[in-house]
Amino acid sequence: MTREIKFRVWHKATKQMYYHVDVRCDGSLKVWDDKGDNGQLLTGILEQFTGLKDKNGVEIYQGSLVKSRFGNVYEVVLDEFGYHFKAIGEKTRHRERCGCCLKSEAWEVIGNIHTEDSP
Repeated sequence: MTREIKFRVWHKATKQMYYHVDVRCDGSLKVWDDKGDNGQLLTGILEQFTGLKDKNGVEIYQGSLVKSRFGNVYEVVLDEFGYHFKAIGEKTRHRERCGCCLKSEAWEVIGNIHTEDSP
């Protein structure tokens, strides 16, 4: 199984998410706006695409907030075990499922961990 390797960057200062990202050899990040203009170097929080899409075809990234078909909300986390969904509001880490076994129709992206309007 192969998956597309791509990233997004959350820029804290502007509170903006960039999806057109190049990770440069020196570790710096270059981003472009949606029109492909204004390429700029910046520092931000780099998040990787999981290779999964939700029931609406929305790409699921590290840092995404997803809702299960049962109404539970989870943060998508990457750690030494791979991708998993961490229950929001629980004090202990709880892995719902590993990323390789998820069925897209069971999940919906509802936001990300950076924006204030996320649950």
